[in-house]
Amino acid sequence: MTHLNKVILSGRVTFIDPVKEISSDLSVCKIGLALSHRSKDNNKAQFFEVVTWNGTAKACNQYLSKGSEVLIEGFLSKKSWDKEGKKFYKTEIHAQSVHFLSKPQKKENDASPAESSDESNQ
Repeated sequence: MTHLNKVILSGRVTFIDPVKEISSDLSVCKIGLALSHRSKDNNKAQFFEVVTWNGTAKACNQYLSKGSEVLIEGFLSKKSWDKEGKKFYKTEIHAQSVHFLSKPQKKENDASPAESSDESNQ
């Protein structure tokens, strides 16, 4: 039996880290994503950390800003680590594609993409 690990989320960007060049052919950029959930009683927001890679990372860093609307397609990944004898856990979303839903904000002189996909780090 095969298992499915697929996430599709739509929300607003809360932060964008600078692109980190891990090696000559591998770069990463983390972005924060806020999703609002409305019910009859109240409005709640959930916050997620999204990891983008290579060309997607560079496009997100260049064109997205806080408040930008995006649709993320990717998969879940869990991390754990020990700090001062205490175990910590974190769930991240690793983006396979990022669709820009609001008008991209140019940070440099370049053409603005409507979508960025990078499937090289799966």
